[in-house]
Amino acid sequence: MIGKSSQIDQLSALLNQSQAKHEIISSNLANVNTPNFQTKDIRFDDVLSQISGIATPGKDGKIYNVEGLVARQDGNNVDVDRELSNMTKNALEYQTYTQIIASKLGTYRAAITGRS
Repeated sequence: MIGKSSQIDQLSALLNQSQAKHEIISSNLANVNTPNFQTKDIRFDDVLSQISGIATPGKDGKIYNVEGLVARQDGNNVDVDRELSNMTKNALEYQTYTQIIASKLGTYRAAITGRS
C-alpha cells in the first residue's frame, strides 16, 4: 500500500472544490450584464478540518447569493474586479494543490522504482 493515500484523496477533493468555485466565478462574470443577477459564491466545509483528516471533503458545496454588494441601477451586483481577484486567488490555490499532488506522486514513483 502507498501509505496515506487519503492525502491524495483529500487533495483531489480540494481540486474538485476549486473547480466548482471557478465555475461559480465564471458564471458571475458571464452574467455581469444580466439585469437583476445576484453574485453567487459556494461554501464548503472547513478546509483545515478536511486537510487534517477530521472531516471528509465533500464534492458538493452550498451555493448562496453574496450579500452586502452594491447593486447597479439594473439590480445586478457583480463587481468585475472582485470576481477577477477571486478567480486569480482560486487559480493559485488550484495550482498549489496540483503541485502538491505532483510532488507526492513523484515521491511514490521514486520509491517504487528505487530512485531518489
